[in-house]
Amino acid sequence: MHVTFDDTGDVIATAGQEGAAKLWDPVTGEERSTLPRESSHLTQVLFDSPRHRLLGCDASVQLQVWPTAEVEVDANQSESATQ
Repeated sequence: MHVTFDDTGDVIATAGQEGAAKLWDPVTGEERSTLPRESSHLTQVLFDSPRHRLLGCDASVQLQVWPTAEVEVDANQSESATQ
């Protein structure tokens, strides 16, 4: 599993065995969102600075990019669904 924090420490992103990028709340440990992916089995994720995008890479070195706005929308939708 690959883990990274955004610059503010407000979001954790992971790429794990299931191959998806997931966003987590660092305080509660709750999953916020699973991001849609176009490539297969993500192995690494990274927030660019200052968090304009989340980047994901798979084993064949294909890069997927999610704009920060999409990341925040997905996280907010997950929060709304759980409340």
